[in-house]
Amino acid sequence: ENVEAVLKLADFYNMQDIINEAEEFLLITCDWSKRALSEVAEKYRLKKLKKHCVEDLGCASKADKEKTAK
Repeated sequence: ENVEAVLKLADFYNMQDIINEAEEFLLITCDWSKRALSEVAEKYRLKKLKKHCVEDLGCASKADKEKTAK
């Protein structure tokens, strides 16, 4: 919750360094669901986080396909 409040303020005041730090926090230590992370990435235009979420979804999708193929 706090990181999203920080992102909101940093986005409003165009504080890119703070946005980058928040994005790194979300990438490394956050335990939010992939859906929540994806929504935040989209809302605040966090490219690294969005890429991370898409890659994770791709891996999950591939694993699901492999399970159903067996």
